[in-house]
Amino acid sequence: MRMGERLLVLNTPVSIDSGELGAVHISIRRWWHDRLRLLTFVLALTLSTAATWYAASNHLILLWNDAHAHLQIARRVFDNLTPGAAQFGGVWLPLPHIVMLPFIGFDVLWQTGLAGAMPSMIAYIVAAMYLYQFVLRLTGS
Repeated sequence: MRMGERLLVLNTPVSIDSGELGAVHISIRRWWHDRLRLLTFVLALTLSTAATWYAASNHLILLWNDAHAHLQIARRVFDNLTPGAAQFGGVWLPLPHIVMLPFIGFDVLWQTGLAGAMPSMIAYIVAAMYLYQFVLRLTGS
């Protein structure tokens, strides 16, 4: 694209500066060409998925009663006589329940406990990527 050229996005004209487009393109190219970063991402995704699959297939996700309680607290925000943010708090801090909210609305994820496992899977992958970046900056190579 040339500087000042207009792009049609969802039938809405949008002006794009070629510098912004080039920076995004270079960032994506750098991500895909850095094979160790890509390997770290794929490995973390594979390990996270395999561990969750193993736990789910052996019925280990809801093994402790606390897991049921955490899922119930998150579910009460939507499905309760008095739904709302007032359901947070009590015994545990609200962060785990807040990150479960996008997944808790799906009955299958809630009943199997995967609604609580999904945020942990995502956090594992993000932590692996940050650890890779930390080691890369620490060693310089």
